[in-house]
Amino acid sequence: MKKRQFYIISAMTVFVLSALIFVADAAKARNGFEATNAIEIASLFYKMTGQTPGFSTWASYSDKVEKAPEFDKQAVQAQEETRLREIFYNVFTDEMLNVQIRVDNRNYSDLQQKLFLPEVNEDTYFSYSIFGQNYALIVPDIARFNALDMPQDLAEKIQDMGGSYSRAELTLKPVRAEKSAPIPIDGKDYWVILCEIAGFRLWDNDRERLFWSDYKDWYKPDNDLLELYRR
Repeated sequence: MKKRQFYIISAMTVFVLSALIFVADAAKARNGFEATNAIEIASLFYKMTGQTPGFSTWASYSDKVEKAPEFDKQAVQAQEETRLREIFYNVFTDEMLNVQIRVDNRNYSDLQQKLFLPEVNEDTYFSYSIFGQNYALIVPDIARFNALDMPQDLAEKIQDMGGSYSRAELTLKPVRAEKSAPIPIDGKDYWVILCEIAGFRLWDNDRERLFWSDYKDWYKPDNDLLELYRR
């Protein structure tokens, strides 16, 4: 999937509406990984449900079109339609999604030898709003990453090297899109894509050091050279 930055991506839980917000301008890391953005999520939903979007309608939401001089609007509209069409046709339903969120490193239990991540629980979902529609990635088994098994020396190393906060990266496999009707979540209606977790990684904020990771047997990432610990 070709990656392009565009809009804000947010992640939140049902219990806390705005518990977690991640802005896409920080998504591209120095090691080359980049978070899947809202345009790609919308494109994926349409592809998974066998639909083709109205590119003219999508382009009409662009700030470039809105701010263009009247004499340029038609040309800018056409450019935006071409750009969005290119993104759409380069999104594939069998490719992984990348979601990145900010997590607190300080919830470590010496007694249990676990790092607790309150941002990741059974009610966590990832929401994207674009082109007048809301989309949500729902991961049924995400709660298993609420508590990471971790020796104390690694927890201390993470705080020494990464500070109070780290970046969690989820690699998700899209499984099914709910086409029949949007689903109400937290007072909004969302078109939902159900996903399976392929991998979960904990990085420093600059994505230069990989502290912790866990992968499904059928998935193997390309780059783990900086990993300090693996479950």
